[in-house]
Amino acid sequence: MPFVGFVFQILLGAFADKYRKHKLVLIVGVIAHTIAFDAMLFIPLAGFKLETSQLNASCSMEECRNSSRQDCSLSCGSEADMKHVCETGNGSSFRCDSTATCLLTCESLVSQLDNISIFWILMVLNLIGNVFFNAIGSLQDTITYAMLGEKGDAYGRQRIWGTVGYGVFAITCGFLLQMSESRSDTKFLSAFVLHFVFNVLSALCAVPYRVESNVHCTNIVRGMFHLIVQPKIAAFLLLVLVWGMDTGAIEAFLFWFLEDMLGSSKILFGVSLGLQCLVEVPAFLLASRIVKNIGHENLFLIITIAYVVRLTGYSVIEHAWLALIFDSFGFITFGLMYAVAVQWGTIIAPAGMEATIQCLIGGVYFGIGYGVGGLAAGVIYDAAGPIVMFRSFALLTLFVGVLFAIYHYVSIKCAKAPHTKFDVNADMAENRPVDSEKTEHPTGEEQQMRLMSS
Repeated sequence: MPFVGFVFQILLGAFADKYRKHKLVLIVGVIAHTIAFDAMLFIPLAGFKLETSQLNASCSMEECRNSSRQDCSLSCGSEADMKHVCETGNGSSFRCDSTATCLLTCESLVSQLDNISIFWILMVLNLIGNVFFNAIGSLQDTITYAMLGEKGDAYGRQRIWGTVGYGVFAITCGFLLQMSESRSDTKFLSAFVLHFVFNVLSALCAVPYRVESNVHCTNIVRGMFHLIVQPKIAAFLLLVLVWGMDTGAIEAFLFWFLEDMLGSSKILFGVSLGLQCLVEVPAFLLASRIVKNIGHENLFLIITIAYVVRLTGYSVIEHAWLALIFDSFGFITFGLMYAVAVQWGTIIAPAGMEATIQCLIGGVYFGIGYGVGGLAAGVIYDAAGPIVMFRSFALLTLFVGVLFAIYHYVSIKCAKAPHTKFDVNADMAENRPVDSEKTEHPTGEEQQMRLMSS
């Protein structure tokens, strides 16, 4: 599934770039994502049929008790007999007075689909929903940078609201689910309704977007190939892949580890998610300033080290609540990481390929990296336990980080000009021509030479 999502996500970005239909693809993606995920609510109902049976009131309700859903009622021969009817014992059987004539009518929902069929339907819907979800995130980043123009440094102040929304409505949905826990048939309805409402609002908010660009890339495949074969870009994508694998392992198995091995309560899970959202807020606010002071490659190394420390930390704690210390590393491992990766993608993207490159980065992180990381973590967790799993990912991240550090050091030494930090605004302006009719755009080879000389 991660590989299918990765390819499809890049294709969506390439389509948006080629035909300059970023807003249209974004709105269609939001709608498709909404339909795919909300359709899951109806799968249990669509796969069942209603069967009605009648039993003597004195008989056991065993036939009804084992079905998924039931609606049972008691009917008697006349109103006069009602006073004789039915003491209810433990709720699983009815007993009638000998003078009453009673029937138990039971309506049950009986599954017409086997579990394997339901699994495949849900998996396909989940695949479609996640593919469009990841793609619209990358497209939104592209559109945001395009609308900001020369004010690209303000990206973090826009992206911060995604974190705020995630935190607020995760808590809201958790509260609503807790309130409806006793109602098994509508337990998750509130979450699906909120998801539908806010996605419709998101699509409507995108309608007035103005994405103006006269730059058109005639050969997107060739442009992307020329980009990813450069050592600097390939090294960055390798880091993104490993970061995605680390995130997939953490999100798939951290709570499982805390509950099974350290006896954590469910309350800690909510506190952990809230803390991670909280620390991301200042990260997005300060990201641009940090990049200017530290530089992209140095920040890549800091992010990698933060992942190593976080993973190692989870493997050594002996009390579940100590995990919050390492959850706070989300300031670096997601907040700064996401902001700097999106900014770097904007800088390196050839003119007219902005969405394609953002979808490539997002696909490597959320698609291949996240999926492979979760799968590999599951295999290691099952074979050797969570501690070995966390430490294995820490060692892998450290190894890749050392390779990147060596490459970074060698590239500085081999550069003809002294290495300087990136001037983000200058680089962004260089790759975002104002008017294609008045501005002579550099060729692909010239763009690559500029990138390598930086």
